Amino acid sequence: MSKKTYWALLLNPIFLVLYGVGLRVVYRFCKFGNVSKRLPIILVIFAIGLLWLIIWTILYFSLKRKAADEQTECLGDVSAPRNKGKWQRWVLAVELVVIVLITGFYGHRIYLSAQPYNGKLWSYLNRSQTTKEMKLSESNRNFLENGLDGILDLLQKKCGMDEDWELYTANTLKITMDEEGMIQTIYAFLFALDEDGEYHAWLVDYDASKGDTMTVYLDNNGSTDYLEQKRLSPLLDMIDALLDDSTLLAKSGFAVAESDDKTQDSSDESNPVITLRYSGYADGNYQTSIEGTWYCLMENEEEDTENDEGFEDDEDRGNITYRLQEYTAPQYGGSDDGYLMAIYYNDIKLLTTVAEPGTLDTIAEIEERESEEVEISEAMEFGKTLVSDNSGMTFYLDEESSMSLTVVDAAAGSRAYSFQNGDIYNADPFHGRSGVAESIYFLDELRGFLLLSNASADSSHMYYTYDGGVSFEEVILPVSDGEEDMAGNELGFTSEDMDYIYTPYEEDGVLYVEVSCEASGASYMKMLFVSDDCGASWRYVSYEG
Repeated sequence: MSKKTYWALLLNPIFLVLYGVGLRVVYRFCKFGNVSKRLPIILVIFAIGLLWLIIWTILYFSLKRKAADEQTECLGDVSAPRNKGKWQRWVLAVELVVIVLITGFYGHRIYLSAQPYNGKLWSYLNRSQTTKEMKLSESNRNFLENGLDGILDLLQKKCGMDEDWELYTANTLKITMDEEGMIQTIYAFLFALDEDGEYHAWLVDYDASKGDTMTVYLDNNGSTDYLEQKRLSPLLDMIDALLDDSTLLAKSGFAVAESDDKTQDSSDESNPVITLRYSGYADGNYQTSIEGTWYCLMENEEEDTENDEGFEDDEDRGNITYRLQEYTAPQYGGSDDGYLMAIYYNDIKLLTTVAEPGTLDTIAEIEERESEEVEISEAMEFGKTLVSDNSGMTFYLDEESSMSLTVVDAAAGSRAYSFQNGDIYNADPFHGRSGVAESIYFLDELRGFLLLSNASADSSHMYYTYDGGVSFEEVILPVSDGEEDMAGNELGFTSEDMDYIYTPYEEDGVLYVEVSCEASGASYMKMLFVSDDCGASWRYVSYEG
């Protein structure tokens, strides 16, 4: 038996079908997973194929040896046909082509399953590159002895974190512990920038109830906005100061000493949980909710140490220590922001520490300011846009002109306003009337309208200026002209009830204004008026109701 015959029979149609089915199962396993269902099938097909290879190879060498022992005269017969073995070559060629086609077809599909978000194979490869699992020892978990150093040391050894990098927290860091200070759960999203400005992140997840393995997800893409507000070092300093103060540890609920300050009012007193939270620089909400005891991080004053030559040692100069000093959170004015660490005992806040209060803007404040700047920029670009805030409102006619109402006094839900239009200032545009400014609308730099409603928003007044705001006069619309059209309406309203004026608007070069019985009344009844002289006078057009 020749080698061609061996391979032609080895790669027979049954083997090819088995090979194709096996690759299909492998592809679907890479694409969809399901180990319990597909892995046994793959192993069975592989075992059958391997068994066939072994049996046929043994048979081949056995026949070959037998043929060698039985030398016959046929070996020297020159009359043997020259095309002997030609069919084996053709069969083998066809079989090899089929194998190449099957391998290429399913190989390409398996390759695609390894592409991002395209299959279970990608998920496995991505997880192997971006996920680390490590055992936490008792020492790593001991918060009272090591604070967070045990966790950070492990991240430095196993996850590529450099001890010299400045660390930041991307969201709220949360750690739960028992009374003995043993860490029970960790959820933290930390990140850092290396010397080249490259981003590195570690999403840390640990739950002692599920085992002693801590999972860390690695990521090299993320936001680096507001770095100063996200610094982790204030938390580490506050933890160090806390661990140096046994009295505060007892107040926080740890079993280091008996303390009357420990609050045990909880439904699960048998399994107390101490929770530490840190979100970076944030609003302490001091003015509305002062819960628990407050402490501020203070730097200890240490005596200068000098060497033999009278100079202060560099090592001593850099050895800064901190303490936590009782702190009265401001309730009336003053700063209510800072790097905040809160400690809870069974969901009851016992202690809050703050570092660097009042030194920065919070992220929320920055984002609000940036949003306002974008809104104003867009208003200036597109023109005829109203932007409101707590202090009043501004109408942007174009990039160069704006008109504003500013609150100058407030009482019982009503406000008094002043008006500004460039160099024009009007201290009392509403002639002593107070209420709630509804809108500003100007046709150009001189002609425009102000709308003022009462506190209950069931009526409003419109004021018109033709001189840019030097003077305003109230507009009285001829609502009585629509009395006949209103007759017989289901609500029994008359024209005298139509006293809520909406902001004027232009349509095809014509100025209109609508009037109803209240702020939401336009949905079921309204009058329409038009002006032919840019708002100086108005005439009734129609009624809908």
